[in-house]
Amino acid sequence: ILVNLNNPLELSRYIMIFIGLMMHMFYVSYPGQQLIDRSSGIFNDAYNNEWYECSIKSQRLLAFMMLRCTKPCELTAGGIYTMNLENFGS
Repeated sequence: ILVNLNNPLELSRYIMIFIGLMMHMFYVSYPGQQLIDRSSGIFNDAYNNEWYECSIKSQRLLAFMMLRCTKPCELTAGGIYTMNLENFGS
């Protein structure tokens, strides 16, 4: 495909397409980053509460929840691409 960049109308069309694609990728990546940030914060919140005053059963449930929270949740595209701001920027 040949592109004539000397034509200002065609050049502006390709620039607008590029900007639209970048905005779309950002809108897809930002919620994935929010999911990672929020799921990482659950571990800290579970640990920083007064778990030592809870019943033994509740302490075990909190320990299990903290164990599950060691790996943050991720939004992926088919398990191939992780949608986050780090991958958006690269």
